[in-house]
Amino acid sequence: MPEHRLIVLDDDADVADTVALVARSHGFEVRTTAAPDEFFAWVDDWSPTHVAVDLLMPAMDGIEILRALASGHCEARIILMSGVGAKILESAAHGARERGLRLRGVLPKPFRPAELRELLDDERDEGSQAPRAPERSRGGPEEELRHELDEALRGHQFVLHYQPKVSLATSRIEGFEALLRWQHPRHGLVPPGWFITLAERSGRMDALTREVVELGLPWLARQEARPWLSLAINVSARNLGDVRFADQMHEQCRRHGIDPRRIILELTESSATQDHAVALDILTRIRLKGFKLSIDDFGTGYSSMTKLAQLPVSEIKIDRSFVGSITRSQESRTIVESTLGLARSLALTTVAEGVEDAATLELLRTLGCDLAQGYHLARPMDAQAANDWLVGWERDHPPGVPA
Repeated sequence: MPEHRLIVLDDDADVADTVALVARSHGFEVRTTAAPDEFFAWVDDWSPTHVAVDLLMPAMDGIEILRALASGHCEARIILMSGVGAKILESAAHGARERGLRLRGVLPKPFRPAELRELLDDERDEGSQAPRAPERSRGGPEEELRHELDEALRGHQFVLHYQPKVSLATSRIEGFEALLRWQHPRHGLVPPGWFITLAERSGRMDALTREVVELGLPWLARQEARPWLSLAINVSARNLGDVRFADQMHEQCRRHGIDPRRIILELTESSATQDHAVALDILTRIRLKGFKLSIDDFGTGYSSMTKLAQLPVSEIKIDRSFVGSITRSQESRTIVESTLGLARSLALTTVAEGVEDAATLELLRTLGCDLAQGYHLARPMDAQAANDWLVGWERDHPPGVPA
C-alpha cells in the first residue's frame, strides 16, 4: 500500500481535481469523491494517511463529517477546505481538535498550490516520521493494543525525546519538554497520539507518567553545568486525582539530587479545572514542595478566568492553534496578545508552542512573549541528540544574541 494516501471530499470537481493534481505531484495516491457514503467506505477500507474535507457539502456538511470521523476514531491527518469566512473556518478547526482529530490545517478557498503543498509536507508534522501505529483488530475494540501497551511498560519500550524552550529576550535555553515515544519492536518509533488516549481510557496514565519521570530526571541530573535548566513533564487528570503524587515526585527528585524548582509539571486547562476543589488542593501541595506548574494548551478549554486565576500556576503555554496562525489571523493575534497581557498581570511566564517560522518568532518577541518552542527552533530529539544540540546552540548563540 502507498505510504501517503489522500481522500478528497468536495462537491466541486475542479477543486477536487486541483487538490488531487498537487497531491500526486507530492507523492500521494489520491481518491476523490463528492459522496459522503463513498468517502466513509474508503476511510474504513483504504486507511488514508490524509483526508481533505470541504465544509460546504450539499448532502452532509463538514461538521457532520468531522463528527463522524471522530466517532470512528479516524487517525488520518485532516485538512479543512472552504470558501466561508476565516472565522468560521477557524471555529471548525477548533472543533476538530476538541474532538481529538489530528487536524493538519485549514485551506481557505481559493488557495494556492503552495499552501496545499505546505499542509501535505510531513516535515512539519511531529508524528509524520513515525510509522503507522499498531493495527487495531477490527473484531475487538482495543484489547490487543492494550496488551501491547502492557508489554511495552513491562519491557521498558518507551523513550524520551526532548524539545527545547528558548528565551526570546536572551536566546538562552531555559529548559526542555520531555515527550514520550513508544519504541515498538515491530512498528518503530510511535508518537504519543497513538497511545495516550488508550492509556487514559484504560487506567495506565500513572504508569506512563512514571516512565517519563524515571527517564527524564536522570537526564536532567546530568546537566549539572546548567543548574538553571528546567524539565517540563506532562501530567494527566488522573495524576492530579492521586493525593500521593506530590510526595512521589518529591521523593524522585530527592533520589536524583534535583531541586524540585527545576521541574515544571504541565497540565491541560481542562484537567486543572474539571474538579476544581480537588485539583486546587493537590496543585497547592505540589507548589508547596517547590515544583512549578504550567497550564498547557491555554485558551482551548473554555475555563472561567476566575478558576484559572485561583490556581497556583507559574506558567501559561499558548496553544499552537493560535501561535501557528498569529501572522495571518487577526483573531489569533488578538487571543495571543490578550493571553500575554493576562499572564503579565498575574506575573506568569509565557511559552508559545508550535513556532514554525521566523516571522512568528519575531512577532512573539515583539509582543513580549517570554519563551518559544517549536520546529523552527528544534524538533524533539533523543537524549544524546539533545545534548549535542544544546552544545551547538550555546556555541552559536552567545548570551544576548537573538534566536
